[in-house]
Amino acid sequence: MSNNSGVYFLTGLAAGVAVAVLFAPHTGVVTRELIGRKADEGKEALKEQGLRLKNQAMAMRNRANDLMEQGKQALKEEKERLAFAVDSGVSAYKTGPSFAAQQHS
Repeated sequence: MSNNSGVYFLTGLAAGVAVAVLFAPHTGVVTRELIGRKADEGKEALKEQGLRLKNQAMAMRNRANDLMEQGKQALKEEKERLAFAVDSGVSAYKTGPSFAAQQHS
């Protein structure tokens, strides 16, 4: 069965080539020129799309860097606020009235 499949495939391939040659809308030279132009157009389109994607990637990277810097700054500010609050609490505890003295009053 697989031997027949190969023969059928080759027969179909030959028939397809023959039909394509008989019904081709252009001569070989014109067809090759057309294929060349279309290949060049495709190459240009791919280059343009590549540049667009590269620009988008750069913009996304810059945005991510900006967000990271904003996050770092916010974290730094929160750490400073927390340190100030802790220092204020410790200072208030040390300078405030004694808890034991208040209980005896």
